[in-house]
Amino acid sequence: MLAALLDRWQVRSIFSGNDHAVHEKYRGIILRTESRWMGGVFLSACLLVLLSGELSNLYAYLVHAEGVNAGTYAIFMAATVCAALGIIGGRQRLNSIPALTLLALLAFGVILALIYQLLYAPDPVLAIKASLSYFFIPFCALGAYAFHVTSSRLSSQFFLVAGIFLSSIGIMQYLLGYAVDEGWLVLMGEEVLGFPPLGWVRPTALVGNSIIFAAVIFLFLVFSYQYYLSEGSWLSGLAVVMLASVQYLAMSRYALAATAGWCALLTILWFVLASDRRRYLTRLAIVIAITAFSCVALTAYNSIAHHSVDPLFPTQTTSSNWLIVERFDSSAGLSQGSNEDHRAEALQAMEFIRSGEAPLGWGSQGISADSRIITDGLWFQFGIELGLWGAIAFVAWLVALAVAVIMMMRSALREHGWRESRIMLALGLTLMGYIVYSLVGGWVNSSLAGRVGYFFFWTMIGCFFGEISRLRRSSGAADEPR
Repeated sequence: MLAALLDRWQVRSIFSGNDHAVHEKYRGIILRTESRWMGGVFLSACLLVLLSGELSNLYAYLVHAEGVNAGTYAIFMAATVCAALGIIGGRQRLNSIPALTLLALLAFGVILALIYQLLYAPDPVLAIKASLSYFFIPFCALGAYAFHVTSSRLSSQFFLVAGIFLSSIGIMQYLLGYAVDEGWLVLMGEEVLGFPPLGWVRPTALVGNSIIFAAVIFLFLVFSYQYYLSEGSWLSGLAVVMLASVQYLAMSRYALAATAGWCALLTILWFVLASDRRRYLTRLAIVIAITAFSCVALTAYNSIAHHSVDPLFPTQTTSSNWLIVERFDSSAGLSQGSNEDHRAEALQAMEFIRSGEAPLGWGSQGISADSRIITDGLWFQFGIELGLWGAIAFVAWLVALAVAVIMMMRSALREHGWRESRIMLALGLTLMGYIVYSLVGGWVNSSLAGRVGYFFFWTMIGCFFGEISRLRRSSGAADEPR
């Protein structure tokens, strides 16, 4: 912004050659200062989101205000700040083909929000809440775009550091277990998801319940894993080990299966692309061995140090050691209860949607508050809250986003090759994995509904389009519209 004003001053003035050199010098200083200032504000906003759960619980503890989720307001505020930073970046950053594609996707969301706000039935206040959650938070992508264009390496490393930060909190929650108050383990108003007879607490890092937390870990882990395979940095290796360990501790069956499956496909892809396959395999063997050791050590700790929260159930060390097997065994006692609950909730939701009682939806948590019709399946819940057509439109939005990401990836790979496009490829494949994770997972859980994960999903989208723009500008490609 200041650099643009300096350019106008140059046009309106008559410079000698020396004056022009001075102008360029100060213009460079101003651009660097602007970039650092905007980057600092953007990272601070992201930190606010990472700490939103702690803020929510601290507010509830200090003020004793039940029903007020301070963390939610913090996320909305962070999204507003990031959107403002993207707009301040101005035409110089946003007037490009990747940025215009991103703006078109956001405009699609605005149209959905307006339709939802105007057509859905009972309570406009609850509709505003849903609109802010699903259609306003994505504007954080504008700030991520502007940040990544000027600080691509720092923004990539930020996802590694953020993943380490969240996994550190999650592992600490697991180590403390049931010995601490629920306020340290879950958001106020929620209950701890775990296996009391085994003394096993499923970590949340206060970003939601353990299922929502597992979805956030999927996002950070898939990116960190690819960054490690392509770059081999110690920071990315540490992120992979910690994120994979805490994903194991969260024990979300769908997240474990999706993470393992997608990472297996990515392992094959990056092996094919690797120029030095011996180094690649060494790298892979090291991170797998350390992660396996970490998971075994954490399981052993649970067997030795944890005790059942219920004195009627002594700690079952044998079952604890085989918990990951029991989680995928539908006949196991630790899985039967949740399976039955999911099935009953899904059937109740489908019956309500099929009855046609609320064809336009009831708004966010509207029917849940009245009739307790709520389900872990996100698309069933959207059928209740947004109506059938609203849910289909939201899915169409995600599909449009996936198509845009694929087209941009193909274009960038043709123009630059995969070696120059490694970060872009890692970001794009992470986004594709998360979109598929959400579309399929929406039938069995509500992981996409977590605001922290949704915020960082759109932040990564902004970085992806920013990386596409940076690649084009660095090669002198003419992507500026005339």
